Amino acid sequence: MVTIKDIAKKAKVSTSTVSHVINDTHYVSDGLKNRILKAMEEHDYHPNLIARSLRSKKTNTIGVILPEISDLFLSELARRIELLLAKKGYQMIISNSEDNVFKELESIRTLYKKMVDGILMLPTPGTKINIKELKKQNIPVIFIDREIPYIKTDTVKVDNAKGCYIATEYLIGLGHKKICYISKGSGTSTSIERETGFRKALNDYGIEVKSEYILKAGGRKYEDSFEAVRHLLNNNKSRPTAIIAEDDIMAIGAIRAVNDFSLKIPEDMSVMGFDDNMIDGFLVPRLSTVKYPIEEMSEMVVKILTEKIMNDKNEFENTKRIILEPELVIRESTAGIIR
Repeated sequence: MVTIKDIAKKAKVSTSTVSHVINDTHYVSDGLKNRILKAMEEHDYHPNLIARSLRSKKTNTIGVILPEISDLFLSELARRIELLLAKKGYQMIISNSEDNVFKELESIRTLYKKMVDGILMLPTPGTKINIKELKKQNIPVIFIDREIPYIKTDTVKVDNAKGCYIATEYLIGLGHKKICYISKGSGTSTSIERETGFRKALNDYGIEVKSEYILKAGGRKYEDSFEAVRHLLNNNKSRPTAIIAEDDIMAIGAIRAVNDFSLKIPEDMSVMGFDDNMIDGFLVPRLSTVKYPIEEMSEMVVKILTEKIMNDKNEFENTKRIILEPELVIRESTAGIIR
């Protein structure tokens, strides 16, 4: 079995120099480093990472818990986070909670057993007991875009209420008063805030919030919003002139339903989403939406978490709450009412 002494002998350096290269604990010149790495490659030598982790109490792994990895927006978020973590020398372990508190708890316990250095997560509603588990294990955790009442932890989010407010305000400015809103009805803070922004915009402009125009699609897939909009158009004699969906996937379902009724977008119905997924610009018509600052979000959560890990700080009381700004992206799926 090849040992660190064998590598040191082959590279003609001390064992401490080899150790510094493996653990990145001291400056080693590029020339010496290359000799050591070449010797390791020739001997097919791999450091005992488990033993090293036990000594340093660091594994350079980060757990990421998402509600649905197949979601276009969340998969892109995960991709960006993974790239940023890799640049800082961390590997990512991803887990699906499906917005289920029991699955989330299982994920947390699995990540703890894998000795992750920290966790990034979109928490499930009702997750309070699960976060207590993290606090007990003293694992740093950052919430992404969701907040849980009475739980203090670092949070980076977009101003969801403002995003839906400016989208609704934009449609009102185009002359729309019959505006439908499609909600997941999931109970997450994100879902609640976006609907709140929609309602506030209507109230501020003196437009009645009609209950039949608030659709609870009850899912994350475009089929859910497709069925909800089909039901609305089948049963409402006074159809809306515009639709705002809680996210872009739901907006795509709405577009399909509108098309099924031989209505034209945007001439007969304007449609807006929220997130600005990569496919929005390839739809026909291209989707108007609220841009979620995903790049800034990814950079911020990785920066905060890795700084906490490096400084051995896991302060659940002295926490940061960072709110990022959304912005409108206007494309061809929205237009003024043709009179």
